[in-house]
Amino acid sequence: AFLEGEHCLSEGRVGIVLAAGSIGTRPGFEQPTGMFPIGPVSGSTLFQVLFERIIALGRRYGVRIPLYLMTSNVTHKATIRFLREHENFGLHSDDLRIFCQGTLPAICAKTRRLLLAGPGELAACPDGHGGLLDAARKAGCCDDMDRRGIDVLFYGQVDNPLLSIADPEMIGQHLLANADITAQVVRRASPVEKLGMFVSRGPKTWILEYNEFPKKTATATDDDGAPLFWAGNTGAHLFRVSFLNRIASRPNALPAHAVRRRVTHLDAHGRIQQPGEPNAIEFRKFIFDLMHHTDRSVLVESDRVATFAPVKNPDSMTSDTASTARAAMVRLHTSWLQDFGTRVAPGVDVEISPLFALSRTAVSYTHLRA
Repeated sequence: AFLEGEHCLSEGRVGIVLAAGSIGTRPGFEQPTGMFPIGPVSGSTLFQVLFERIIALGRRYGVRIPLYLMTSNVTHKATIRFLREHENFGLHSDDLRIFCQGTLPAICAKTRRLLLAGPGELAACPDGHGGLLDAARKAGCCDDMDRRGIDVLFYGQVDNPLLSIADPEMIGQHLLANADITAQVVRRASPVEKLGMFVSRGPKTWILEYNEFPKKTATATDDDGAPLFWAGNTGAHLFRVSFLNRIASRPNALPAHAVRRRVTHLDAHGRIQQPGEPNAIEFRKFIFDLMHHTDRSVLVESDRVATFAPVKNPDSMTSDTASTARAAMVRLHTSWLQDFGTRVAPGVDVEISPLFALSRTAVSYTHLRA
């Protein structure tokens, strides 16, 4: 599988989509999540860490890998300005397409009436990462993939600094299984962890969000006390491009899920209201609902320690915070050095740039060259 994936990469058949439509509200960062400074030593932003990983991957395989960066109506302008100021962190402008996902209206959770953002203006919210299908087509990304000969598309989210972008082995598993969709999974840390879960429904595999499960089912355990529904969604997927194009041609191919959120709006007296609690229902499309359209899907379990440390919560919480993500980066990169005989004193922060090494194996290549 690894060799098959490397061959695909070296032929320039892989493209990358990163979803960058969220504001870091929950971690207390009122800017696009990709601009969050995450490097434990460098202070590099999530954008820089992931962009440099793409650049390094292209250098390793001697190709230029295109990045299709999906923003939202709340992150688009700030993201373009930020990346322009930092010269795309070295990514060639011809290899970067920034496009904006669509929006859907929000309704009042009590009255079920449409909310207004201003006089005569509906309150509109990003339509979710499932908006990729329509937005990429309208922005010409699909035509660009066709021109470049891209037939495998990696999808990931910018909130995870350990995101294993276009991992060769995962690509190989995807190709050897002739899959339409391949999803990276990790074992849920506990029965109450808020991760989407994979379930079997006849010949198909689906993902259900944790809030779509009855609580008793979501928290069920096996005889050892481990989560019964153990396979958690990391948000990293591979898609066959021809499959995406086929589904994108169907109207309303992905359902809209109702999600309760806080939405600023005008009240009946024309005054701006900024609620402290969820007051509205937004509608989101999820990219993983594409699994409903195929029975050719593959799950690849990955080592959580090496691939999954999202920044979703404030540091006052115990998981998925900036602090836990930085600690995960330090532990991983420390282990790479220790595997090759380097002593790292306790309490010393270690960070390895993707431009130096993409993986533990790459450290050995660099060491041997040195």
